[in-house]
Amino acid sequence: MTNHYAEIRITASEIDLQVWLWLFHKLQDDDKIIEIVEESKPYANRGESKLYRVYIKANLISGE
Repeated sequence: MTNHYAEIRITASEIDLQVWLWLFHKLQDDDKIIEIVEESKPYANRGESKLYRVYIKANLISGE
C-alpha cells in the first residue's frame, strides 16, 4: 500500500467550506480513501473578504 501526502488549503465561503470539510471527512471515515493527519481551525481571510480558509494535511491511501 502506498500513501501520497499533500498539504491542502481550502478557501471558500463559510457555508461552502463546511461542505468541503464534510466531503474530506467522508472520504476518510466512510470511504477510507484519505487519512487526515492534521486540520486547522477556519481562519477568516484578510480585509473585507467574506472567504475563510482551512489547512489540511492528508495522506491519499492507495491499494497499489
